[in-house]
Amino acid sequence: MWDKTISFFNALIIHVLLLIVVIFNVEWPLKPHVIPPKPEHIIQAMAMDEKQVLNAVSYFKAQQHNENKTQKTQYVELEKQINNVERTVEKEARRLDKLREQKQREQQRLAQLEQQRRNETAQLDKSKRQQIEQARLKQEAKARREREEALRDELEQAERERNQHLEKKQELQKKEEAKSLAEQKKLEKKKQAEKQARLAKEEEKRKAAEQKTAEKKRKLAEKKAAQAEEKKRKAAEQKATEKAEKQRKSAEQKAEREAEEKKRQAAEQQAAREAEEKRKAAEQAAEEKRKAAEAASQKNDKQRIGRVKASVEGKVQRIWRSNPPRGENYRGLSCIVNIFISENGHVTKVTVVKGSGNRIFDDFAKRAAQRASPLPIPKDLVGEFNPVQSTFKLVD
Repeated sequence: MWDKTISFFNALIIHVLLLIVVIFNVEWPLKPHVIPPKPEHIIQAMAMDEKQVLNAVSYFKAQQHNENKTQKTQYVELEKQINNVERTVEKEARRLDKLREQKQREQQRLAQLEQQRRNETAQLDKSKRQQIEQARLKQEAKARREREEALRDELEQAERERNQHLEKKQELQKKEEAKSLAEQKKLEKKKQAEKQARLAKEEEKRKAAEQKTAEKKRKLAEKKAAQAEEKKRKAAEQKATEKAEKQRKSAEQKAEREAEEKKRQAAEQQAAREAEEKRKAAEQAAEEKRKAAEAASQKNDKQRIGRVKASVEGKVQRIWRSNPPRGENYRGLSCIVNIFISENGHVTKVTVVKGSGNRIFDDFAKRAAQRASPLPIPKDLVGEFNPVQSTFKLVD
């Protein structure tokens, strides 16, 4: 039994030492790889902008700095792992030395017992020697079982420690993955914000252009109306002059003047009616364009509200899925809650609108809603989302 235990620990130490040798023999690229110079070729000189050259140099320097920083981090992490392995090897070596010492002491004790048995056997008769031999065998068997159990416990403890080390390593890997995922989400969120800002800026430009066009048309209509009014005033002045002239003329031309006056008045009235109709048509067209612009703006607001609602629901459901209630009793249950928020999106209160019938399940849903604070809602849309209603389900 002792030989098997010692062989096991010897094999373990050999594997650890081999792992250390492999790690130290790996060539880690701590310095940038230098490309050997190529044979010189005569090339045609080209004029380059100094700014472009400086930008290219800055880009390569930044890239080289990032690579060196990443390699340095990998090297530090590798040194930590090597130190951990060395401490583990030293610990197991000390443990193996203790086991060897225990084995030597046990062998000495057995030799002493054997010598004692021989001395006692020489002094006792045959029947008494048999009784003593049986008692000794029982005692040795009991001691052997106790040693085997103690050794088995030690081996189990070593196995548990190894499993704990593996669990810690897996936990570190999960944390690294979570960190990478968080950075990716942060980058996506930044891109989305930039996209929304760009769309908002384009929308402002479009509204400004429409407003400028409407203002231009309004001024044109006012100009036409002023021209018509000026024309009418001049016509009135001309009418007064003609009337005075007609009074000086003879009575024979009176009938002809009256006929011409009626014809002229009819033409002026017709021109005034046409100018009024054009003015009304221009105002109606401007009003229709204004209404169309308002309808487009309302449509954009609805689309924006829809995007914000999807973002809020996505965050709440991710929190819910990360830690749902466990157990067959919760399968198929659902719960609807109202989430009240402050102006900055922080959750202030959570109430159950429609419970699942299971208080524990409802409490899980309320805690998930509270952990989602703050919700990604712009301040100008808080009134549209207060409260936020969300449904929590746990399906098969």
